[in-house]
Amino acid sequence: MTRLRASSLPCWFELLAVLLVGVLVRIAFVHVHPAIYGGDTLARMMNADRILLAYQLPLLQLLIYLVNLVSSDPLLIRYLMSMIGALAGAAFYLLSDTLLDRPTAKLASLFFIFNPFLLVHSIVPYQEIVMLLFLCLGLYCLLRRTSVPPWTRGDFRGVHEIERQENLPVTPPLSKEGKRCFQPNGAWASIFLGLACLTRYEAWVITAAAGLYYARLQLSAYPSPGYLRSLAKTMALFGWAPLLWILLHRGVSPQGTYVLEELATWSRLWRIPYVTTMALVHAGPVVCVLAILGLLSFRRQSLFKNPGIQMVLSATVLLMLSLVFSAHGVEPDPQRYVTDREAHWFVLFPFWAAALGLTDLKRRRIPRTEASHSRPEAGLSMRIGIYYLTVFLAVLWGVVQTDRYIKRLLIDQNLTLDYAVAQHLGKNLPRGSKALVFAKPLPSEATQLYFDKVYSQGGADALETARQQLAELNFGPLDYCRIVVNTRRGRSQILDASRLIVADSDAERFLAQNHVRLAAVFSNYPADEINTHHLLDYVKQRGKPQVTLEDRGLQVSIVEVRF
Repeated sequence: MTRLRASSLPCWFELLAVLLVGVLVRIAFVHVHPAIYGGDTLARMMNADRILLAYQLPLLQLLIYLVNLVSSDPLLIRYLMSMIGALAGAAFYLLSDTLLDRPTAKLASLFFIFNPFLLVHSIVPYQEIVMLLFLCLGLYCLLRRTSVPPWTRGDFRGVHEIERQENLPVTPPLSKEGKRCFQPNGAWASIFLGLACLTRYEAWVITAAAGLYYARLQLSAYPSPGYLRSLAKTMALFGWAPLLWILLHRGVSPQGTYVLEELATWSRLWRIPYVTTMALVHAGPVVCVLAILGLLSFRRQSLFKNPGIQMVLSATVLLMLSLVFSAHGVEPDPQRYVTDREAHWFVLFPFWAAALGLTDLKRRRIPRTEASHSRPEAGLSMRIGIYYLTVFLAVLWGVVQTDRYIKRLLIDQNLTLDYAVAQHLGKNLPRGSKALVFAKPLPSEATQLYFDKVYSQGGADALETARQQLAELNFGPLDYCRIVVNTRRGRSQILDASRLIVADSDAERFLAQNHVRLAAVFSNYPADEINTHHLLDYVKQRGKPQVTLEDRGLQVSIVEVRF
């Protein structure tokens, strides 16, 4: 006999809980680790007054641009990203409930909320979490149903056990007319998936698979004379964003940039196992162990026959194969490796599998009515204990590992020192005054590889365009950029000394006219190579030392400028 117990928590309450927990966790880490990290984040925040940045799709930069119109405080951007990350968790809950069921969706969302990989990349302006938000919302609108299909294990809202599930049918329910009881909302799916396509190029592949799924539904619902009309409608609904971008730039990316590249060597196939490994590593040990149980449950319940799951898996396979043609490889071997942030979509699958396995373990705990009560009650208590202990360990691991992850990033990027300099300048720079930063510029070889690839793909004209674009972005030395984004002053008050050309006789007049009151001098600054030694000598001779900051052998002397 099967026992059911209704849950006291309605769907909207659970959704709100997922959202609130996601916001609180992210806000907490923002204030525990206030330093802004990441290379791409620097480019976006340094150019908050621009919307188009080279080949980058514009949606996230548009949001940053709008926030910058209100305030240049970097904390607002981090709050924005925290809200987007929390909304992505809620959207993932909705999608999970559509593909599986509500108990499994709640557990998968918990893994999503406390995953270090997603947390670290959703409290600073990275594009991937924005992409996940709109992909999950779009797929939810496309796959949501009006009745619960029998291929799922049922949403029984707190069911303690379903004794036998092997006899459940695995085909979608039929209406009186013989049609499947789905109600995809193509308009909202089009909007959300289109927004995802304006965030990351990976979304183009998933949206294409979603479009094929929608076209199949349309063709099964309409007779053959409506084939061309259904095809045109599908292309308009799911291709509007990529087509708009391509028409605007007359290609997949603007001139002077590149996105795709032909399969130059077979070593690029190594990207597939690499990204798969990164997805498992970033999912965490607890999730990976549970995912093994989930795969067994997935096979036993024949969930692969769910058309929605088939579509999501097909899109994932296509996305994995498309990574082979990405032109943006990373060191130590750009042919074999891409950034591990490519694992953002793939890491969702261990969450689903782990939640499926753990939920199935909990559900199998109800004893048969004809069995004795002593041993089943002991087994019941043990399974409940294992369930909640596993959840606790997953949450604890997520919090601890996120803290370690961010600390490692701060150390690897020398951000501890840069943040300390930014804090000092922010507190001690008088209103209306400026600070001068003498930081080591990027080496020429850092951009040479990019220029070489632009030239090989587009020729001399593309190379000239790329040089102009890089000059317009005005990126500057890494230490300088980190100081700027970690203060509220911006580039108008924090000046890059490496870009200045000042003669010896003009040093005092330059400092006076620009109201320079503080100067931060890095010990590795090559003044003679950049031809700014006149300005630096004047600052050192006439300036009054305020403080010297040091981290791992690198020193920064902050001087009060006098003239």
